[in-house]
Amino acid sequence: MRPSYRKALILTGSILNALPTSISSYYGNLLPYINSYYNAHRSNTKPRVDPLWVVSVFETTFVLGMILTSPAAHRFGKYPSLLIGNAVLAFSVISGYLTIAEPLAFVFLFGGLLGTSVGMVYGLIVNLLLQQMPHSRGLATGIMSTGPVLGGLIFIGVSYLVIYPNNKKPNLVIQNKIYFSDKELIERVPVYFLVMGAITISSLFAGSALMYLGSEKLVQDHDEETIVQKNDQSGESNGYAVHKSDEALPITASRIRVYSINTMGEDTKTEVTASFTPINGELSEKKGINCYSKPWG
Repeated sequence: MRPSYRKALILTGSILNALPTSISSYYGNLLPYINSYYNAHRSNTKPRVDPLWVVSVFETTFVLGMILTSPAAHRFGKYPSLLIGNAVLAFSVISGYLTIAEPLAFVFLFGGLLGTSVGMVYGLIVNLLLQQMPHSRGLATGIMSTGPVLGGLIFIGVSYLVIYPNNKKPNLVIQNKIYFSDKELIERVPVYFLVMGAITISSLFAGSALMYLGSEKLVQDHDEETIVQKNDQSGESNGYAVHKSDEALPITASRIRVYSINTMGEDTKTEVTASFTPINGELSEKKGINCYSKPWG
């Protein structure tokens, strides 16, 4: 696979991983529906919590998640940490289906847990992206930054299709605030978190798989180059060297001396000389044998 294809995999994976990492993905168009849901269930939801608390808790815990990025990467590795962060992020989104009826639980799970996981995932995506594309950091982070924007647009559209398909207008005014009064619309608010959770899981783990495939190929290529370099160095140390311009560089092997004793009472010494000369990228061998004899004794 060409390096350009691998980089395309990494960039595409980073965008998919970054799709669900913006609070605007969930809260841009969702806030009026949550306000209407709490107003319709105000007798059963205690204590009363302003839905904007979710945004404040998210921003606070997002910083905490960024701080935990490096310790988690050193302890578990970058890709295992990314998978853990993705799993926690997906869980925090799906948990909204149950915790929407409990305002405090909704704030801490959907707001706090989501912010922590998003901060961790975002930090790991940036780290991996800069590691794999060190010479195009500005371009890489710019392309990756389109993920949260696209995610916001996608999830706002999902909220419209799931909660607000009939385009009904808010018709209830309480203390200068406008709410929806349609019961069917209000009861579809929890379902939105299930649909959004399914999309989040698909986006996160597809993005992680693409980033892993692209970066894994780069690591393998790097290892292969390292092995080739080591083999070249080993060949040179063993007396085999080829010039870059394929010029003949004569290298003579060490002499081998063999002693034998014959029955005639003479000590015969045989000296074998072998020389290797690279010609046109190939090794040619020349041998010579010299014999010396001396009387025994």
